[in-house]
Amino acid sequence: MSFKLILKRLAKSRFEVSVLIPIREDKKIHKLLDKLSKQTYKNFIILIANDSKEPYLKDSDFPKNLSYAYYYAKEQKYSTFDKLNFLADRVKTPFAAITESDCEPHENWLYDLVPIVKKEKTVIKGCEARPVGCCTANLIFPSEILKKIKFDTNVPIVADYEWGMNLEKRGHPIRFYSDKGVVFHNLITGKPRLNRIIPCARDEVAIAFKYKDPRFLFNKIMRNGYNILVSLSQMFLIIFYYVPYFFVKSLKEK
Repeated sequence: MSFKLILKRLAKSRFEVSVLIPIREDKKIHKLLDKLSKQTYKNFIILIANDSKEPYLKDSDFPKNLSYAYYYAKEQKYSTFDKLNFLADRVKTPFAAITESDCEPHENWLYDLVPIVKKEKTVIKGCEARPVGCCTANLIFPSEILKKIKFDTNVPIVADYEWGMNLEKRGHPIRFYSDKGVVFHNLITGKPRLNRIIPCARDEVAIAFKYKDPRFLFNKIMRNGYNILVSLSQMFLIIFYYVPYFFVKSLKEK
């Protein structure tokens, strides 16, 4: 990979946790850095991999109390999971956490989850606005797990789901904590991601056959079917009920 270390700041030589953050063209990273600077747990370093057109992060953009290493690749684009695999190989701490640039962790995020991961010694998923599947917005685990079991970049749209199933298969069950380590995940992008529909469907079927787990595919079909039913119901009500209703009402008021 063509990532190069362009910025670095270390308050000390050793840390307990590395926070891994893959980014591209997302200015919300500034909000995330502010939230990380207010963590009540302090013994961590941030590792960022960015392949945007411009670095757009300067040393002055990082709060003074944060230690970090910032890797940048200008010439080539990588998936989120390529970046996480790259960062995993640079982790030198016993534990690693993952969050995303559009996330806002609570000040006790790491304070809540570090004692849990020390005790459980497996992948821990904290409370998140989108607690579905594995997802890389709120995870913490012994760093050796990701060094040995990388994300499968052959299914780049749903590599987090594949990773979760691979972890289970290889004896690292994911523990979910719905009341610990809160992260608010700002999922509002402002535009539909229609270009993901076909590759997402393809990769989900590939995962189901790879792990011989029809439940995964069944759950995805049921969840997507429910979402479609809700959307169609709302559209039907808008077009055939509420628009005529309010149109007639406006005419009567005249």
